[in-house]
Amino acid sequence: MGETASRWSVFAVILTLSIAPACAPPAQTERGEPRPRNVLLISVDTLRADHLGSYGYPVETSPAIDGLAREGIRFSAAFSPASWTLPAHMSMMTSLAPHVHGVDRETDALDATTVLLAEVAQAHGYRTAAFVSWFYVSARYGFDRGFADFREHLPEKPDLEANVRADAVVDDALHWLRKADRQPFFLFVHLFDPHSDYDPPPPYHDRFDPD
Repeated sequence: MGETASRWSVFAVILTLSIAPACAPPAQTERGEPRPRNVLLISVDTLRADHLGSYGYPVETSPAIDGLAREGIRFSAAFSPASWTLPAHMSMMTSLAPHVHGVDRETDALDATTVLLAEVAQAHGYRTAAFVSWFYVSARYGFDRGFADFREHLPEKPDLEANVRADAVVDDALHWLRKADRQPFFLFVHLFDPHSDYDPPPPYHDRFDPD
């Protein structure tokens, strides 16, 4: 139990610091106690760090992300434990390597005994919600556990050319946020747009290749 608690504590701190301004003091309750920080975890599937301005890319592709990097804490290096969506995101949500959590094939699903980050957050009084946009981060693999509100924005079939646009997923997540009360929240948003096949909307469709 001690090792598990320690593992999750470190992971939760990393997530919190990644979205909180570096010098901002935590809000306080009416009794003057520190209020738990909200945690927003956004995963943009296959987005390359070296194509973001905050990591040195010369073309302005990511002004919002660059702003977060300037105001918060930017990690200079991060390494995925797997090369594809399913095991990598399961490691993100369990803090376990793929060979430990065991979800590294399309036919796998998380066993009932493994604890997910959302379950830990929920047990500590957080409102939990997730908005996902691809099959490999869906409830069939166990990603819904611990989320009081788990919404799948999935295409009718696993067709990469028919992936759901980020604006639909983000709009749904923003609607949930606007209804949020003063209870701290853990919100997970998964976006799939940079994944091939590439079909960017205007005006981005010809920004790098006019043809």
